[in-house]
Amino acid sequence: MDLAKLQRIEWTVMIAAIGVRLAAWFSMASTRYAAHPLVDAYTYWDQARRLVAGKPVFTDGFYQPPGYPVVLSALQWVARTDSPAVPRALQLGLGVLTTWMLIRVGRALGERVSAPWAGAAAGLLYSLYPTTLLFELDLLTPALTSACAVGALALLVGGLSLRRCAGAGLLLGLAATAHPTYLLAAAAALIWTWWADRSRMMPALMLAAGLGLALGPITGVNLVKFKTLSLTSSNSGINFYMGNNTRWRETSFLRPGLKFRRLALQAEPHKRNGQARDDYWMDRALSGIAEAPVAWGGALLTKAHWSIHSTEIPRNEDYRCRTQAGPMAWMGWLPVRYGWVFVLGLAGGAVLWPRAAQAKKSKHLPPDRAPGRLVIGMWLAMHLPVVLFIVSDRYRLATWPFLALAAPLGAAWLWRQRRRPRPVWLLLAAAAVLPWLPIDTRTAMRPGWCAHVAANLALMDGQPEEAERGYEQALALDPHDIDARNWLARTLARRGEVDAAADHVEAILAVFPTHFPTLKLQASLRRKQGRLSEAADLLLRAYRVPGKRSRTGKLAVAALRGCPPTLDPQTAPTASPRWACASGARPARSRSS
Repeated sequence: MDLAKLQRIEWTVMIAAIGVRLAAWFSMASTRYAAHPLVDAYTYWDQARRLVAGKPVFTDGFYQPPGYPVVLSALQWVARTDSPAVPRALQLGLGVLTTWMLIRVGRALGERVSAPWAGAAAGLLYSLYPTTLLFELDLLTPALTSACAVGALALLVGGLSLRRCAGAGLLLGLAATAHPTYLLAAAAALIWTWWADRSRMMPALMLAAGLGLALGPITGVNLVKFKTLSLTSSNSGINFYMGNNTRWRETSFLRPGLKFRRLALQAEPHKRNGQARDDYWMDRALSGIAEAPVAWGGALLTKAHWSIHSTEIPRNEDYRCRTQAGPMAWMGWLPVRYGWVFVLGLAGGAVLWPRAAQAKKSKHLPPDRAPGRLVIGMWLAMHLPVVLFIVSDRYRLATWPFLALAAPLGAAWLWRQRRRPRPVWLLLAAAAVLPWLPIDTRTAMRPGWCAHVAANLALMDGQPEEAERGYEQALALDPHDIDARNWLARTLARRGEVDAAADHVEAILAVFPTHFPTLKLQASLRRKQGRLSEAADLLLRAYRVPGKRSRTGKLAVAALRGCPPTLDPQTAPTASPRWACASGARPARSRSS
């Protein structure tokens, strides 16, 4: 293929990459998702706004990595607006830049095996993957971290000058400040840099220096302010536990809400700081693994299968809710899927692994550094946490740029071998089946969750009646969704429908009897119903929840003074006191009171 034709193909891919992102931008702009970031995206955006306002954010340590909210706050400060449109535009631009870098790296790698078009194919795969577009449109880390990782890869593939190595280390460090698993990619890059130029240590040392420069501020704050040695954040423990306990199939799918909060409270956060909580969860996970190593091995095998499956496994959100209907539905129709690309990527790994000296020389790459092994090393480094921690579309997306590079090379190799099949074809055929085998029904899209999210958006948009209908629909589809029940109860309470709200709250307390805000809410509702004895009992239950409860204690004392305790003589003295008051009446006070 001549250079002019190759360049035309690559420019066509770039135009397609820009066009598909512009279409995605305008499609989302006509939905409520454009105005209201959800779950982690809302947390990051709110942290950024508080940073701009000079308010404290990381008071108890870095539970979430601070790099991304710091970037968002810088955008807000420069643009003088907190509109989510600004970071979305930047992230779509980063997606285009990542596509361009993949084209350049893919062409250089492909020239070694007579497939220079591999770069254009890699860029096309990256941009036509629905998950890529959906995360670039959200206020989450993958657009930033993928751009940093691919930028580091492009620098190292282009040569091992000291400047390039320092820049690669800096980019990988910045990615790690937003998502700590990129420390594994940095480790892979360090090993490869040392191996590729063992005659001198300076390239590896400069890469390490760049990495340290990026991580230094966070590590310093952890040491000085929080008295702990941590390079980034301190939430790996709970994530490891959620994916590695005997009930991992349930805990892995806990989304932020009441059930997740019930699990998190087991670490007694009122007693432990951020690092102590992280250690608690890690110790608990490791103890469970030691007690049942065979079960843990089975869990790892299951997660390994899930990690290559064509199903996009949700974590905090299910983007299939966005693409099932409406303006964004076309993204779900895009043909690229993780499963079939992964099979081609396996074949591409076999092409990338041999030393460059055994491959065709390239004008763009020195012949002795085997850059393909760097691609494989970073790919494996980013896939490992998916299996060890939690399988989800968000974490798996970190592997996508490397898989997009390997897959075209695998396709080229298979095409050349089409007339003389080898035994490896049998292995690839077996691998091709795995991404399509049935998996746990928990991974399927839940219409109830989609109704719940739509109701959340309606409530955030100031449409409580629409939200109420949405929560009712969510509960009809999934009666166990206590978060939908919680928001429905609060919506009904604001409308004055106290009895209906109290019934929903009672159902929540049956599942989570020690949730402090819900106990307070139910006490308020019971007081409005005139059921003062139950209100007083609920306040006492709330007061007993661990934490700083002085204000609740005052409310409980007020309830006690208004409702003198009485015991059933048949159960005294073991029974808990109940507070008997006439409905809606206050007892006469004695002088002593």
